[in-house]
Amino acid sequence: MRQLICLIIIFLCGCHLFSSVQAGSCSSAAPKQKPNGPTCVGERCGPEGCPSPCNRCVSTHPWCKGYCYLPENW
Repeated sequence: MRQLICLIIIFLCGCHLFSSVQAGSCSSAAPKQKPNGPTCVGERCGPEGCPSPCNRCVSTHPWCKGYCYLPENW
């Protein structure tokens, strides 16, 4: 009986985690490129980082890939 209760609790936690991942999907909007801006803006990025001159990889969730942004003072 105790194993069944533990299994149900684990199942419910897994369902909750899965639904939160689906609700906050990884499809965030890419930043807009300026007409004469660098091409790295809006490229998909992850742990590998972004090409120069972009230096920030912004993502909606830690497990999602993000988009490259320019430095603040660009």
